[in-house]
Amino acid sequence: MSEGFLEQGEPPAREYRGFVRRVKPGNDLPCTIVSATFWRAWVHWQGRSIPCFKAKKSCPGCKLRWPRKFLGYLFIYNEHNRKYEHLELPLDACHDLADAVGPDGQLRGTRVKIKRIGGTKGRLFFDLQSRIEAVAPGFALAEDQDPSSILEYLWGVNVGKLKLADDTDLPARDAM
Repeated sequence: MSEGFLEQGEPPAREYRGFVRRVKPGNDLPCTIVSATFWRAWVHWQGRSIPCFKAKKSCPGCKLRWPRKFLGYLFIYNEHNRKYEHLELPLDACHDLADAVGPDGQLRGTRVKIKRIGGTKGRLFFDLQSRIEAVAPGFALAEDQDPSSILEYLWGVNVGKLKLADDTDLPARDAM
């Protein structure tokens, strides 16, 4: 046996990087929205998502003419597991949620039950509940968190210094 690359013992501690929540069919997600606006990103899909970069010449997905789709991200408080996490929503769902909250409504502090109907590609429905202040006076929501580090880890790229494509009309900010 060679020396220097193999040793016996316990595995190193797991490094938790977080994950992105997607609402599965048949599951309700009661949550409180922490983000004030959507974090937005365009991605290419080819078996898994990869980011779409604004500089089309340096975007591998654009070069290969892979299809693009928009994904919106919100930081939420999951009322099932009582944890803060990021939620991923497709474009139609982002518009549906923005419409449900209304033009003068606030996302931050809005309690909502999200349900997916009709399979993995089924539509998401949003049942707005009372605001967090009404049901839990004094409950302090955490600060919003940028999903960039989690997305970089999941996508396997370092996009921190690159600009992602963004050509939607949603009131939001870029995820990267």
